[in-house]
Amino acid sequence: MRKKTKTDLGFTLMEILIVVALIVLLLTAFLILFNPAKQIQKSWDAKRKHELSQLQKVLEDWYNDKNCYPKPSEICYDPSGVERFCHICGNESRSPNFSPYLSKLPCDPQHPKKKYLYEVEGYEVNCPLGYKIHAYLEENKGQGEIFNYAGKFYNYQVLAGRFLTISPTPFPTPFLSPTPCPDDPTPKYCVSAIDGYCNNCGNFNNCSNICNPDYGLFSDFSCHQPCYQP
Repeated sequence: MRKKTKTDLGFTLMEILIVVALIVLLLTAFLILFNPAKQIQKSWDAKRKHELSQLQKVLEDWYNDKNCYPKPSEICYDPSGVERFCHICGNESRSPNFSPYLSKLPCDPQHPKKKYLYEVEGYEVNCPLGYKIHAYLEENKGQGEIFNYAGKFYNYQVLAGRFLTISPTPFPTPFLSPTPCPDDPTPKYCVSAIDGYCNNCGNFNNCSNICNPDYGLFSDFSCHQPCYQP
């Protein structure tokens, strides 16, 4: 009987194994060098910066026409009220019509996990003379995630009017490190899974039932100081 040392195509088993190993090695090197997940994060950040830059220009047109920047109810989808903070996303059903300035307001590429936050001065909600729009950049981790609203952190902003400074820039102040939560019965705070606001959730057992687990617990009523159960 003739002993086969090659495949029907003329390759030995060793040659095939070497080719497969080289392919695996090249694929591994590609994933390490290019990191697809990181490239996606970079594309999200680029989209955020571009959208907010374009929105700035549109809001200047609005201001030139009306001598005020948009009231929260004119640009945000949150339920109407007098809040100086609210959220922007043209994909939301409650998002206001922004025509003729924009056919559709921008929306964070990771919405609703990440959101664009609109801020005006509390005493100017009916005719804002300045604004900030906050966002969270994925590639900015560890460089100062200090701004917290309702359990969501922001590290980038564009601004105008009273808030105007140099240019859109990451916040410089370090983010607070988690500390042990106070023992029961001292109340703990968390971002509610129902309304998304910072609330007193009471003891550890109650907090586990009513809190959004994505944001953990806080030891202060404004949800700025993260804490953990010892």
